[in-house]
Amino acid sequence: MARVNYLSNKNLLIEIHNSKNSYSYFLDEKYGNYDHIVNDLKEINNVLIETIRYEKSKKLRQQEIFEQTGKTVNLDKLEINNILIDNIKITDLVWRVMDYSHIPLDNEKTKIPKNEKFSLFLIQKSFVLC
Repeated sequence: MARVNYLSNKNLLIEIHNSKNSYSYFLDEKYGNYDHIVNDLKEINNVLIETIRYEKSKKLRQQEIFEQTGKTVNLDKLEINNILIDNIKITDLVWRVMDYSHIPLDNEKTKIPKNEKFSLFLIQKSFVLC
């Protein structure tokens, strides 16, 4: 008998993320989903910003098509023009930065390395907000 795969890895990760968001607090609902993960703020450059703006415009277009037609469109098949990309401001991007700043250090109890580490950042007028 063939094995039935009820949830793909991508869908499983989405469900885990949604579960974590259900017990997290955000200043605004739109900050609940990050657009890209980096290990350090220094990794964010103009090329990466443009790439992430393009990717976000594809996701927004896919969501728009789904709301209009009820059909899911493959992201690879979507054609995005510059107008859609230009509508996404740099300040609309949410970056997940992997660090330990939100975890209090206790040298006596810290024997096992921490695996879960992140912070969310926004770029606002060349200032980084946590």
